[in-house]
Amino acid sequence: MDWSEGLLFERYEFLQRLGEGGQAEVWEVKLRGVGGFTKHIALKVLRNNTEQRHEAQQRLISEARIVSEMHHPHIVEIYDVGGTEHSVYIAMELVRGIDLDSLLQIHLQKRQKPLPWPLASQLIADTCKGLHHAHQFASKEHKPFSLVHRDLKLKNLILDQNGFIKIIDFGIARVRDISPTTHSAKLRGTPAFMSPEQIRNESIDHRSDLFSLGVIFYALLCGCLPFDNKDIFSTLYQIVSKQPDPPRQKNPNIPPEIEHIILSLLAKDPALRFDSACAVQHAIQIILHKHQIRVDYEDIAQFTRNLQNQPATLTQDNPTLPEQLG
Repeated sequence: MDWSEGLLFERYEFLQRLGEGGQAEVWEVKLRGVGGFTKHIALKVLRNNTEQRHEAQQRLISEARIVSEMHHPHIVEIYDVGGTEHSVYIAMELVRGIDLDSLLQIHLQKRQKPLPWPLASQLIADTCKGLHHAHQFASKEHKPFSLVHRDLKLKNLILDQNGFIKIIDFGIARVRDISPTTHSAKLRGTPAFMSPEQIRNESIDHRSDLFSLGVIFYALLCGCLPFDNKDIFSTLYQIVSKQPDPPRQKNPNIPPEIEHIILSLLAKDPALRFDSACAVQHAIQIILHKHQIRVDYEDIAQFTRNLQNQPATLTQDNPTLPEQLG
């Protein structure tokens, strides 16, 4: 079916494509209800021509079933799951904003440097809030789902217009003893953000996501990935076998304490990383407090608006923002 014609798919009118991957497309759609009710949401639709359709459908349904039960301001909301004989879809919260990869690239282009460390640190701390909620999420019987995102990356973190980070795309999440793909030997995820144990196809837990978080933190503050991303095999080898350059070697403005957090997250041995995303958040907040810095959601939203609206060459920091966010 050609979704681009704006056809009505059950209750959903397709408006514009927001993105696409190897197996699914994401669209902005208009939800129609009784009494003239309408709401703009995002719809993730499995491609008609995808290979191994059954497995992909099961992953999509698994994502919806679990994430729909989680309610957290830093995790995208799931509204509905459904489909036809030929297609499966997930209806979810429409996040109007910018992903962290795009934010970083715009900042590098316009200011010729990575993000300010207080801003990047707060973004990571906020991400940790949602990530910890997901990692600790349990059934109504209080049985932990042991959810691992497995594809945490810059593009899967969306910064909305109010300065809130939203974690998206749990489509390849692994859930112990629940997900039908738990025992799949296929390598899934984005190579540059994978943990060593994920690459080796070993048993993984929430600490694998923390490694990915370390890659994101490194990129935001250094303007580049910690491991060469030019060749997939070289990237995978480096992640497993090589140590990244120290962040402060790339960006001397990074406080030593923040560098320590990043390198701890990037430890090859999961046992040497932080125990939880909550512990990472707590460590960051202590450092920000020590430096007498407070970054709230409005600061982040204002910073993002100014960055997107300003010309490529910045001549003066916006005086309405905290000094450390310039």
